[in-house]
Amino acid sequence: MRILVDGDACPVKKEIKKISLKYSIDVIYYTSVSHYTFDKLFHNTIYLDNEAQEVDIRIINDITKEDLLITDDYGLACATLEKCKAVLSSSGNIYTKDNIELLLFQRHLAQLARKKREKVSNKKKRNEEADEHFYQILKTVVEKEIDNK
Repeated sequence: MRILVDGDACPVKKEIKKISLKYSIDVIYYTSVSHYTFDKLFHNTIYLDNEAQEVDIRIINDITKEDLLITDDYGLACATLEKCKAVLSSSGNIYTKDNIELLLFQRHLAQLARKKREKVSNKKKRNEEADEHFYQILKTVVEKEIDNK
């Protein structure tokens, strides 16, 4: 099992790293060169061109049935849902066949609203509780997959 991370704007890298160390799971971060960082915490990073969808395409090509994916991109989640064990958001939501269509539709409505210059969301600032919630969800998913082997 590996954890693949759509890493450009991932706020839970430290939580993912804790899980990877605890369960000896490889983590691969995919990010554009514009988000370059030199940090020992994220040593297994694949840097890609800053072209639109470059990171998504690489993840789609690399992901396997044994992998978990962390992304907040509904389109990428939809494209990989059937190709891996699980897809999670950084808030700890698990994408499924049952909820992805609604999420994609909500994204579409938000895009239409933005075109009309309407206010779309009141996203709250991330806090430690949100990070801990994500950690617990990821831990549960990983332990379930380990137990299924």
